[in-house]
Amino acid sequence: MSFGLNGSGLDYELYNVKSDPLQLDNLLYQRPPSGEVKKEWLRLHQLLTARLIEVFNLPVRFTWPREPVGL
Repeated sequence: MSFGLNGSGLDYELYNVKSDPLQLDNLLYQRPPSGEVKKEWLRLHQLLTARLIEVFNLPVRFTWPREPVGL
């Protein structure tokens, strides 16, 4: 995921590195993403959020979304 320092431009990436080792096909740009992809997106976002909280590293310049933006 990448984002601007003010919280704008959240951009998510999710790849299947087994079938797409060069990471050319962002699964989140499939319209609409499958239910399985959405479930994994939410799971990974929650893991990232928990880790950021654990290490006291949530962004301070904007409110971190508790769920992926656009899910």
